[in-house]
Amino acid sequence: MKEWRRHPERTAAVGVAVILLALVCVGGLLAFPRQGVASPGLEGFKRCGTFKAQGMHIHVQAKHVSCRMAMKIQKEYWLAPESEKELVGPDEYNGYVTLKRFPGWRCTSGAGAGNCAKGRKDAFYSTLAEGNA
Repeated sequence: MKEWRRHPERTAAVGVAVILLALVCVGGLLAFPRQGVASPGLEGFKRCGTFKAQGMHIHVQAKHVSCRMAMKIQKEYWLAPESEKELVGPDEYNGYVTLKRFPGWRCTSGAGAGNCAKGRKDAFYSTLAEGNA
């Protein structure tokens, strides 16, 4: 039987690997915050909830407005009949939509996300968050 010997080169390599693994884990925590924390690009927004529309999960966030109101506005935008909305502009992507039940709110849409706003109040939505079908 060979006697086990310590190899300083291997010990140093293992130490470096452990440090790199720890850095990757910390970086992952910063890049992907825990549930309930808004993503880094949406400072000041609070997560409000999710509902399904058109086969997608709609994730709602709010700023300067209650979550209850933000959810109502986004549900109206996504689920109300077209007769309850008015398109201002050539199309939804180059203009905005107003909601008859929420006067003064303007809703815009982009690739996977959008916003309904009235002054400083924002009801933001995203279809890009985890769990989409």
